[in-house]
Amino acid sequence: MCVPVASRAYHWAQSLPVKSKTDQIDARLLARYGLERRPRRWQPSGQRLRDIKLLLRERQQLKNQRTQLKNRRHAARQSWDHPASSLRRLAEHIEQINAYITQIDRQLEDLWESDQALSEAIRRIGQITGLGPQSVLKVVAETEWVCPDSESQPTGLLRRTGCSSGPVRHPPGGGPYLQTGQCPPSAGPVYAGCLRQPA
Repeated sequence: MCVPVASRAYHWAQSLPVKSKTDQIDARLLARYGLERRPRRWQPSGQRLRDIKLLLRERQQLKNQRTQLKNRRHAARQSWDHPASSLRRLAEHIEQINAYITQIDRQLEDLWESDQALSEAIRRIGQITGLGPQSVLKVVAETEWVCPDSESQPTGLLRRTGCSSGPVRHPPGGGPYLQTGQCPPSAGPVYAGCLRQPA
């Protein structure tokens, strides 16, 4: 089973001289897209990446709750004669959320450091200014970065996006542009970049 990116299939169809839109035409275009572009088979992510994704989402929800509580506490402090017990409960709630976030951060660190390939990739990508482990983990988890031979091989992201260097696969009878690996004028440079697949 293949799960192509909807925007890619849409823009590919826009480059064709087919402007009518019916269910039959859409089905024909999707079948043609699969034959010409040969999208990679969808593969479910491993248990480690699923755990990372769920923890990151829980962490984001807690951060949103903490922001709401801080806003409530600020409004309460600005109001006249607000009960001190209410402020205390808000502060305790914020501290509890901070403790939960710290626990999740430790769990995430244990998860990605237990995989040597994943930890090395995160450290290397994290060298980019402004990117920390949490940002890199979010990209890796939400894009379901997987490889046929490894759950978290560093080249997996390139393989999934189809932008890694390697020979161009030419579908049989794909026309002169596909046979030579060139970009048709209507599709632009993205076309050839997405045609490139690993050997």
